[in-house]
This record gives sequence, C-alpha cells and structure tokens, in this order.
Amino acid sequence: PPSFATHQDAVIETAEWGPVRYDLCFGGISYALIDVAQIGLVIAPENARALAMTGVDLRNRIAADWHAAALAGDKVVMLAERRHDVDDLNHRARIHRLDGTSPGREIHLADGNQASVGDVIITRTNDRRLRIAANDWVKNGDRWNITGVGRQSDLIVRHNRSNLTTRLPVDYVQASTGLGYATTIHAAQGVSSDTTHT
Repeated sequence: PPSFATHQDAVIETAEWGPVRYDLCFGGISYALIDVAQIGLVIAPENARALAMTGVDLRNRIAADWHAAALAGDKVVMLAERRHDVDDLNHRARIHRLDGTSPGREIHLADGNQASVGDVIITRTNDRRLRIAANDWVKNGDRWNITGVGRQSDLIVRHNRSNLTTRLPVDYVQASTGLGYATTIHAAQGVSSDTTHT
C-alpha cells in the first residue's frame, strides 16, 4: 500500500519532556515517528524501559487532552492503532468523566466495559430494525450518549451527530456496543467529531 504522512510536526505535551514533536504516518498501518533525541534518549536496549514509559506518558496525555476538550463541549474522539490501546484510552476516559463520582446503574457492554448515563458508546453492527428516523437506523461506527437505562438493561441513547434518540435492546447492547471515547484509526471512518486526539 502507499505510504504517506497524515500529520507533520504535530505536538503533544508530556509531563517529563515538555512538548514532543511527531509525524503521524500511514503505510499499511498508522504510526507516529518521534525523534527520541527530543527526550534525551537513543534507541538502544538499555533505554527500552524509558522508551516504553514515554509511550505510557503520551497515552496519559492524550486521555487528559480528551477530557479537557470534552469538558469544553467539543465532540471528541481519541484514535489509536491497536485495540488494546483503544481499550486503555476508553477506560481512562471514563475514569476522567466520572471524576470520583458514583456512576449510578451500570450496564455491561460487548467490549467488556461498563457504561452508565452520561457515557459515550459506539455501536458495532448495522441494524435496520433499530430506527432513529424514517430513513435512518443504528449503524456500525455510530457514537451515542447514554441518556437512560431501562428496566430490562436496555439503553436510551442520543446520536452524537443528529441528536436523534432511540432505544438499544439489551441483546444488542451486550453483543454490539463498546465505550466510544476512543476507537482504532482503521475503524474511525465516518466517525464525526470536532477534535481527534492521536
């Protein structure tokens, strides 16, 4: 496949090294190119731990940036290359959102996470039976805000883009939903947001 840069000279703030510049690239997969000299390291076996810790720091910074943008009212989504990074970002985002408060009644999602009123979820299966308008239905990749939890553990949700609402039955919730604060770069096609954090 072709290779190209999607973002050049982007900057992420880190706690230890300050601003770190990187290029986000695609060449069959997406990856960030960072000159590690910016953080005073060279790529060598003895620096493996420090390089790994930098990755953790960057991931933490992305989650914090997401939270600040969400508090400002932006519709934001975090993007990551690998599924386990998405799971970690979703988990961190929910912790930030709850900020130590009780979540209320929680529902188990298909991705293994729990969700409650106020959380953002993503649907993973097209289902024409679940209508949101005469000519629209629940689709793979749609993002929703949970506005209510029904007695049968169904979810009342509001579409992130159209603001239309629908009910997701418990069988759909348990089979085809996940937290929607982060997604893989590959799965992000069609996701609507004001801001992305990679």
